[in-house]
Amino acid sequence: MVHYTCDRCGQALADQRFIVTLEVQPAPGTGELTAEDLDADNLQHVAEMLDELSVNDAAAGTDPFIPHRKQYDLCAACRQAYVRDPLGCGPNRRFKFSGN
Repeated sequence: MVHYTCDRCGQALADQRFIVTLEVQPAPGTGELTAEDLDADNLQHVAEMLDELSVNDAAAGTDPFIPHRKQYDLCAACRQAYVRDPLGCGPNRRFKFSGN
């Protein structure tokens, strides 16, 4: 039998279980190719990247251009707290808006 616990407070989940799914992905337009990218000879750069991948297998999953997805189980109380403050910054956080 599968037993669930709240990933926030550790309480055993019996009746109510809420699932939070987080996905982090690059913003649209991030990492697009330019004409300069196409004109450059990148063979040496690709070879270095392949060598680095074989050496740094422990750092797998750190590519900023690959979406990352996580799933968490929450109890009812932690669900309410999460809905009120999903980033855990507190109610007095000041927002910094861009000049766009």
